[in-house]
Amino acid sequence: MTFGQYMRPSKRHMPVSEYVTPEAFEKYRSLGVEMPWRATASANGFRSFPCSHVFLFLPWLQGPPLLAHSRLSTLEDGLSPRDGTQLQFKSVTQQMYLCAESGGGTIIVANRSSASGWETFKLWRITESTFQFRVFNGQFVGLSDQGNGVDVVAVSTSPGESETFQIVVNANDSSRVRIKSTNGWFLQAKSDVLVTADYRESTTWGDDDPSVFLMTKVGMLQGEFQVTNGYGTEAAAVMTEHWNTFITEDDFKFISGTELNAVRIPVGWWIASDPNPPSPFVGGSLGALDNAFTWADKYNLKVIIDLHAAPGSQNGYEHSASRDGSIEWGTTDSTIDQTVAVIEFLAARYAQRQSLLAVELLNEPRASGVPLDTLKNYYRAGYDAVRKHTTGAYVIMSNRLSGSNTELLQFASGLSRSVVDVHYYNLFSDIFNGMTVQQNIDYVNNNRSSELNTVITANGPLVFVGEWVAEWAVSGASKEDYQRFAQAQLDVYGRATFGWAYWTLKNVENHWSLRWMIDNGYISLFCNVKTLHTPPPPDPNEPSNVAEAISSWGLDYIVITSFDHDDLLDQGSDHFTETVQMMKAFKPKILIEALGDHSCVEKVAKSGLNVFAHVIETVESVRTWSAITMLTSNNRLMSLKWQKSMLHLGLLQRHQLCWAVAKPERVICTMEKVRAAGIDVMTFGQYMKPSKRHMPVSEYVTLVAFKKYRSLGVEMAKSDVLVTADYRESTTWGDDDPSVFLMTKVGMLQGEFQVTNGYGTEAAAVMTEHWNTFITEDDFKFISGAKLNAVRIPVGWWIASDPSPPSPFVGGSLLALNNAFTWADKYNLKVIIDLHAAPGSQNGYEHSASRDGSIEWGTTDSTIDQTVAVIEFLAARASKEDYQRFAQAQLDVYGRATFGWAYWTLNHYESHWSLKWMIDNGFISL
Repeated sequence: MTFGQYMRPSKRHMPVSEYVTPEAFEKYRSLGVEMPWRATASANGFRSFPCSHVFLFLPWLQGPPLLAHSRLSTLEDGLSPRDGTQLQFKSVTQQMYLCAESGGGTIIVANRSSASGWETFKLWRITESTFQFRVFNGQFVGLSDQGNGVDVVAVSTSPGESETFQIVVNANDSSRVRIKSTNGWFLQAKSDVLVTADYRESTTWGDDDPSVFLMTKVGMLQGEFQVTNGYGTEAAAVMTEHWNTFITEDDFKFISGTELNAVRIPVGWWIASDPNPPSPFVGGSLGALDNAFTWADKYNLKVIIDLHAAPGSQNGYEHSASRDGSIEWGTTDSTIDQTVAVIEFLAARYAQRQSLLAVELLNEPRASGVPLDTLKNYYRAGYDAVRKHTTGAYVIMSNRLSGSNTELLQFASGLSRSVVDVHYYNLFSDIFNGMTVQQNIDYVNNNRSSELNTVITANGPLVFVGEWVAEWAVSGASKEDYQRFAQAQLDVYGRATFGWAYWTLKNVENHWSLRWMIDNGYISLFCNVKTLHTPPPPDPNEPSNVAEAISSWGLDYIVITSFDHDDLLDQGSDHFTETVQMMKAFKPKILIEALGDHSCVEKVAKSGLNVFAHVIETVESVRTWSAITMLTSNNRLMSLKWQKSMLHLGLLQRHQLCWAVAKPERVICTMEKVRAAGIDVMTFGQYMKPSKRHMPVSEYVTLVAFKKYRSLGVEMAKSDVLVTADYRESTTWGDDDPSVFLMTKVGMLQGEFQVTNGYGTEAAAVMTEHWNTFITEDDFKFISGAKLNAVRIPVGWWIASDPSPPSPFVGGSLLALNNAFTWADKYNLKVIIDLHAAPGSQNGYEHSASRDGSIEWGTTDSTIDQTVAVIEFLAARASKEDYQRFAQAQLDVYGRATFGWAYWTLNHYESHWSLKWMIDNGFISL
């Protein structure tokens, strides 16, 4: 007699009530059943981990990746595995894998022909040679306290001496190992269902030895837990060297010089216990964070403190300091309370530092291990902890990995100065495998842009693209490919209302290192002037050459400028001064304007020039903390006040605002501060995108806007471009008429909006004829006869308002859809209702009923709400498939009743009340 496991053949059939376990089969065997293992329906169908992220830490306050540091190479793939290494063991005698039966909680067996989750053991490193093995459900392998005490089980959740083992490796074949217990004996696979720790013999490592196993490593972690626990007594020296050398003051100077304006620094929960954190972590990270704030203050940078690792790990990845890949944060109140205490510690310590921009409460909690309600409760407590010490710092809340893009919007909207963090990588998912360069770029421009649109709401929290990188799964990409890919992300993520952060500043992998990408020209952020890190010294003949050339031109007014000379101790001020003085010597009456930086200006200001000009690229507090230039700041304005106070009588000081990213109220605020600094003249310039790889122009400033600013007293706010509507003359249509234009049609749309608006009063008749004649019952009959089994019917959002939809649309589409369902029922076809056009257009194409090619859907909450209402309207008009799903849901649940179920009734004049009619017409399949 053999047994077979019933498997559900379709979603409308009887559900599987039980997957029969090996224990049950053993019970039947004891009754004389000869062959219970008919099929491979063994109870090992769970994998321990999904494919994990492989991105590296911002390698500073949290430990370095193991291969990013020369001293760490000894922990790589040696005979002494580190915490979290995942191992599988195959008995050479049984030719089967060791398995924690049922995933843990019972015995260890050796009867699996293939290995997955239950056959994988995660190491806890105790010493260099001793380890503990954690199984799928969280228990540890150990010796049973029942019987003779040598049976191997996995029942303890608190490992001790009996759960500690030594791995003995064959010197000639590192894949062959023996596992020694603390009782002094080796584990052996006595049979396929009995593994014991009582093998006392020596070995020749042959295939006849039941204590020999083939060991396979299937995964490993390399985070700070692994580093510090792996190095043991050397860990403090390793980490101190790392903190002292990897990120230094020079990096902060570099960041400031590249026009980046903030740093996001990941920290671990143990920083609150520095200098004596719990083992295996070592002290020193708090001092490194203090240094970061000092350097940030010095170089005018803002700091985001990011809690990257919480107690117990919030995502199971190495960068959250998980010991073995488990997610234990949030499973107890103590981990939540401990994390809130860490946040309060950080807020209290740094709240008064001028460079503190934000505190991120938690990085990348994983949806599969952290319930949303648990996360929200923590975020509320963490937010309150920050607010005890500062009302000015922003509080950042990370979306869950694999969670909904919008899951925190409503929650965060009620919290002042709150930010939602989203991370975008064209990696870590199979959908990116095989994508071309252009497909990756298109994904950013379309999919990522759409995702970002859904979280940027008018009255919602600010949005931060907290991690992205210009790396992908493309082989052989050129430098230009990387430049285009990086710029596409800069363009899209630049719309984030709180800005973005690149992962990471420095990395052993070039494209993950923003510094390398900038140094090597893969990423250019704002200005398109090509510069050198080690330029040659200034030409000593340049001042006289420039003066001689200018004097020969016959000019009365000249502006001299250059890009930064921060390679020189005096910022180039000597060179500028000499140039001005030489020009005055050649032509004393010439008026000279010098365009310069805020430092080392006294010498230039007293050189004889007439106008000192100072450029600020955009306004302060634009809320995009990113690599885009944000140079207006309080210290700049203080510098301007000082400049004004020391300039001699008769020297004008001109302040220029280059318009790049600014709301009107921010411009006005900047103007008021500039006026308060005593500036004589303020001019505006329109930012123009210098190359396709640079920040896009967000706005072309209008004459109306300039007039508004002029009314505030700015003397010279004039636009070079002026188009007016005041030409009153008749025309001969000649080329001398400024009111005549040449018109060229370069594109057109021809969708339903264009049809109905174009036909006007005739639109209803035109559309009715179309619906009545274009697709008819005969077409459904044809589809059925061709053995096709479904139709996909596109509809527009205005169908929910039929028969009186908003203009210019006309009624009738709902009736046409009703006819389609009637014909589909008659010819046994399925229907897919496809919302092809959403309010405002979701893609700008004519088939989404866009009026002019714009995409306005999702830019306001109302378009989302209206679309949801349309979907609900359509769903409420129940189809045959709805009845099938409803019936099957009840069959699945009521089928568990131990005495069965009965349908009311067999025959009934109402069709759906009749079981016979429901079966005959395919609504119920048993």
